[in-house]
Amino acid sequence: MKILVLVLSLLSCSEYQAPNKKVENIKRAKVVNNRPEDDAENLKKIHLMFEHYQSEFKSVKNIVPKEAIAIKEAIYVDVREEKERKVSQIKNAITKKVLLENLDDYKDKKIISYCTIGYRSGRFTKKLMDKGLKAYNLRGGLLLWSHANYQVYLNDKVTNRIHVYDSPWDLVKSGYVSVY
Repeated sequence: MKILVLVLSLLSCSEYQAPNKKVENIKRAKVVNNRPEDDAENLKKIHLMFEHYQSEFKSVKNIVPKEAIAIKEAIYVDVREEKERKVSQIKNAITKKVLLENLDDYKDKKIISYCTIGYRSGRFTKKLMDKGLKAYNLRGGLLLWSHANYQVYLNDKVTNRIHVYDSPWDLVKSGYVSVY
């Protein structure tokens, strides 16, 4: 029943909607530990949601975390909001603002954009490709990254916390902590 509700809600949305309430302080945010027995179902939901989203950026090359890791000297671009980045990021990631302000420095680099699930980053990657940059979208974003057991960082230290934007995206692998 949960999947049916999820599919119906996904089919009815045509644009990524920001929640009405603003999280001012991460300490007041909701923190959730997922159970190992939910991992397989959460992974299915990630793929289902991403398949729905990717219709808005069909021309983008979407790569899974294992493919991303294999790209040596890639530049990771975190397109999420500041409050999300303050929880964790992929090591050495830059913001889209930094990238856009210094495009000439990155024109010959391989760029991997990411967000929570790959929707915002997919749209951003399309814009980069339209500018002639070699850019990829991280399929499934940090959610799939967690299911591939790759690390995230806060101030150069490994953390298990990932900001998942809001409850529908609370799909991190067990062992990681969802923050929203």
